[in-house]
Amino acid sequence: MKSEWASTRLESILEREFEIGSEKILVRGTTSLAALGFALSQTQSKKINNLPHLVVVPSQADCNRLQQSLEAFDPLRQSLVFPASDVSPYSGLYPSPQAIADRVGFLGRVLRSRDGELFITTGVSLSQRTLPKKLFESLSRLLKKEDEVPDGFNSWLEERGYSAAPVVEDRGQYALRGGIIDIWSPAEEKPIRIELFGDQIETLRTFSPTDQRSIEEVRELLIVPARET
Repeated sequence: MKSEWASTRLESILEREFEIGSEKILVRGTTSLAALGFALSQTQSKKINNLPHLVVVPSQADCNRLQQSLEAFDPLRQSLVFPASDVSPYSGLYPSPQAIADRVGFLGRVLRSRDGELFITTGVSLSQRTLPKKLFESLSRLLKKEDEVPDGFNSWLEERGYSAAPVVEDRGQYALRGGIIDIWSPAEEKPIRIELFGDQIETLRTFSPTDQRSIEEVRELLIVPARET
């Protein structure tokens, strides 16, 4: 719930800059993440609320603190953190599957960004190599009910970094069982079960990775690459 008295001078300044078409807006003042969380979560401005936001902060700890502030002021406000890779680009080591899934999942959420949604990251995270936007989009696919699954779908998935498994328990895995395809795309919070009628998608349902039971029907499944290279 937003506070009626939250309309601030900062809000007025931002609205005015949007109206005159400013591409960059420099804001000076407090470094308090709580104040920033309050301003972003409580604004009454449609010009601000009708846009997704990318907020860049100094450290990963600041990402977490800002996310906590946003949740405290508005539990319904959607926010997602873009984490840094867990290895140095100069180490010669490959990032962990968890780190890759978190980063690719963030990019998938950006593709489906909604008005007022907040994306939080650091300069380090933004500077690390990942898939270019056009390539990421070309490698992704949105599936809906009544869509047809193409021939060679398992090969298509493996080309994008997915691995076959007897049962799907982690992001980046898929399983084929007759007319059922289980897949956990990094862009989805839960794995999704595709039930087919021939080659056509009859239903899409989330399911539990622990007991494999279906949970609820969903409208769509966004399949994104399971790796960053």
